[in-house]
Amino acid sequence: MKNNSRLLSTFSVSALLCAVFVLLSFNLRAFQLEAAKLPERVNSSFDILHYDARLTPDLTEQSVSGRVIVTAKKLTAKKQSLVLSAKYKKAIKVSSDDVKLSYQILKDELVINFYSPLTAGQIFSVAIDYYAAPKRGMRFYPDHMFTVYHTGNWLVSHANIADKASFDLTLVHDKALKTIANGRLVSQKPATAGKMHSHWQQQTPIPLYTFGFALGEFLQQSTAYNNQAVNFFYRPGQLSGLNRQKIKDVFADVPDMVRFFEEKSATALPNKQYSYVVVPGTVAQEAAGFSMVGEKFAHTVLEEPGENWFIAHELAHEWWGNSITCAGFSHFWLNEGLVQFMVAAYQQHLFGEQAYHREVKLALARVKKTVAKGRNSPLAFDTEIAEQDINHSIVYNKGALVFYLLREKLGEKHFWQALKAYSLAFAGKSVVTDDLKRVFEQVSGSNLSPFFQRWVYGEEIPVIKL
Repeated sequence: MKNNSRLLSTFSVSALLCAVFVLLSFNLRAFQLEAAKLPERVNSSFDILHYDARLTPDLTEQSVSGRVIVTAKKLTAKKQSLVLSAKYKKAIKVSSDDVKLSYQILKDELVINFYSPLTAGQIFSVAIDYYAAPKRGMRFYPDHMFTVYHTGNWLVSHANIADKASFDLTLVHDKALKTIANGRLVSQKPATAGKMHSHWQQQTPIPLYTFGFALGEFLQQSTAYNNQAVNFFYRPGQLSGLNRQKIKDVFADVPDMVRFFEEKSATALPNKQYSYVVVPGTVAQEAAGFSMVGEKFAHTVLEEPGENWFIAHELAHEWWGNSITCAGFSHFWLNEGLVQFMVAAYQQHLFGEQAYHREVKLALARVKKTVAKGRNSPLAFDTEIAEQDINHSIVYNKGALVFYLLREKLGEKHFWQALKAYSLAFAGKSVVTDDLKRVFEQVSGSNLSPFFQRWVYGEEIPVIKL
């Protein structure tokens, strides 16, 4: 059962003790100096540094228009075109004050060519004006809209999941609407014709799929944990069936979730704040600093508090997925399998051993069902795979089971020490499976090569008796 007294503990003391202990227990510097080995990709000679977008969403036309300025750094003198997403885009115009360029649209890609070779270390910006009406990546309703995962469908942007960037977003919108986006709201300025300019700023680089925003006639309420704000945005009761008390009840455990994940990672909530945007249906999608969650899920929690998995899952991505990000889709289990396991661990903390076992059994049942359909696959791959080739059931569910097995193998002390070490060493970085393996080996003193070869790179399904 939940221990409410734990809510009174502060992160600053516990995190400091955890961090000191972990740093004394292993060589953190070793992990930082050995960079993940990443395959060469499109745009491999560019580091995308920053996006500065000024966008006007149109709820009636279900579109977005505006300008984005992309700032990049040339990593090598190798001649290479800059390739950005043009899917669902129209009226594309590219310009730059820094470099002479030409551009063309090839299928769904904007290919920018440079007249003169760029030198290694050169930083430059290109501005792209465009209009987009994406069929995926944005959802529109009469009173609100929000983005969902597919950033490249609504923003002209790069596709490398490992290349994180900072983000300034100015939304031009009806002044009656509230906005939620990455980072912090740094300014709001009235404009003509009843419009408002809302400027959001995400200073810490984040993966592109976590870029996003929501806009609508939302009600708002907030709570706080250790001087960190947690905000809840939801539609009025006549549309959502929710009110202040129901929102309070649905999200009652969020401060405890923050404390739990901070303790297990030995790192603070990355943005010092977090928001949930409650929207129609069964959406459950993280973005950096906030997430969209479905109203149907919220009503389920009101009936059965134990079904709060989606609240914990999206929040956990602030540490594992948004901060520590897989370097490619061959290692996607490091995002989703770990978070799925952390939800089970939180259920154990909140509701006890039976709840933990229930999550493990559910994951195992889903894996067996997937295998029965002939859709088995390894968790990770030595070669790069495309996003559409991800075996989601295996990544989420077998991924969670592998962390369960690793916990059983190493024991409580070494497992949680290793997770803290991993979370500290790679916060804000991109990782491959071997990064996780090396940390867990050094902290535990174990050779985990046979374990990873069998359970991560192999297709064997574990037999777990609970």
